[in-house]
Amino acid sequence: MPITEYAVAAFFVAVALFGVVDAIRTPLVIKRYYRDQSFVSNGKKVLSENSDARVLDGMYTEHYYSQRTSGVSQFKSWSVDRRKFTLSKASRKRNRAPWSVTVVEGDFSKLSCLILPTIVPEAIAYIGNGENIDFESDLEIANRYHIATNREATVRSAITGEVRDFLLQPHVLFIEVTDKQLIMRRNWADHEILDRLKQELKIATQLKEQLIA
Repeated sequence: MPITEYAVAAFFVAVALFGVVDAIRTPLVIKRYYRDQSFVSNGKKVLSENSDARVLDGMYTEHYYSQRTSGVSQFKSWSVDRRKFTLSKASRKRNRAPWSVTVVEGDFSKLSCLILPTIVPEAIAYIGNGENIDFESDLEIANRYHIATNREATVRSAITGEVRDFLLQPHVLFIEVTDKQLIMRRNWADHEILDRLKQELKIATQLKEQLIA
């Protein structure tokens, strides 16, 4: 076998081994991080049973971490009922895309807010209902998100600085504020997942402080 073929084979073996090691290492690193932060490990949970948030409707998690004294929890979640139809087969296949979810408890005094990507049907449903915020002065935000709220001034003042930069990152966010919860949802990706979870927790906590103030 020529040297180049050996090199290619070695490369693919190395990539495969890295994937296996990363798949084993990631949950251990996350578990250690939450333990060090005094988070409690919890079991399986259907999210819609514990929240009226639309972004959590029909989702579940097999394992979540919560910091009970601060009312914060984070977890990896999936859709309960989502299916994907394929042209090659008549049968339906599960298409459970994973999400990272951060929930921060708080008294938002009946503030309601939905920040949804413009690409999803849920966001389109809010066009013309009188609740949208018109971000004419910030087209980057306007082109990425539909924002519906009952307190425009409060939400406008919160979507600035670090929060705004976070919303404009490559991966779009799903954010909802209910009477007692702030929920942040983003596509799960194993790449640098711990850094992503830390960032989500930081921004969610910061956003809570701005919306309650």
